[in-house]
Amino acid sequence: MESSEKTGRNVLHGRELLPLLFALLVSLIEILSYQAWTAFGSRSEQLGITQRVVKGTNDLLSIRSVRL
Repeated sequence: MESSEKTGRNVLHGRELLPLLFALLVSLIEILSYQAWTAFGSRSEQLGITQRVVKGTNDLLSIRSVRL
């Protein structure tokens, strides 16, 4: 009887540990990618708002300069 069987604990061996580490790495990459895409979406939305404000301001300034 092995010592892991005596204590009732499961000990991960080399062949069992490798897929677990790979799955952990893939999960970490997915989490980081999701965070990057949500940040990009937020930035993209802010950029659109800023561009509309700048266009509106430029339109108002061009109307005012025509009237002067």
